[in-house]
Amino acid sequence: GFDDSKTLEFPSGFSFGQVMKQMKEFNENNHKLSDLIRTSRSDEKYPWPPGKAPWAVERGGSGIPPDGARDNFGKNRHGAQAEQERPRSAECASSLMDGLMKLPAPDMVRAPSSREEAEKMMEVGRKLITMAMEGSGVEKRDRQVIQASMAAVLAKIDENLANPRRS
Repeated sequence: GFDDSKTLEFPSGFSFGQVMKQMKEFNENNHKLSDLIRTSRSDEKYPWPPGKAPWAVERGGSGIPPDGARDNFGKNRHGAQAEQERPRSAECASSLMDGLMKLPAPDMVRAPSSREEAEKMMEVGRKLITMAMEGSGVEKRDRQVIQASMAAVLAKIDENLANPRRS
């Protein structure tokens, strides 16, 4: 057969055989997808839109989410055991989703009531955009351009907060 070791360059210290062994070891092409997917049926874990959860007042509930609900994420230790039960393959996506679930729904965000609150909102927004770029594979150069643009916008907002115009 064809000897790939003569046409391919391998990282220093690795032979063709070593690379092939690693490829076979980490091959994921033959996994049965249904074995990797975990189905969970839980009203508490579902990311309900505002007012749509079974416990929402709008749906005839008490308005108080159960201890394990995403609305209570980080407020109690109820979810700590569930964290350990997750399959390893879902850790990264699940971690991201848990972080997102701490955020209010976009239509629930209101205008700041003070300069301090506006400054805090700007910092949280900057951090969210930075984290989203890092987590989505945006190239370093593009991140730098976006961050510089964002810094200019935030500086202008900060300047306007410092010198509010009278309407």
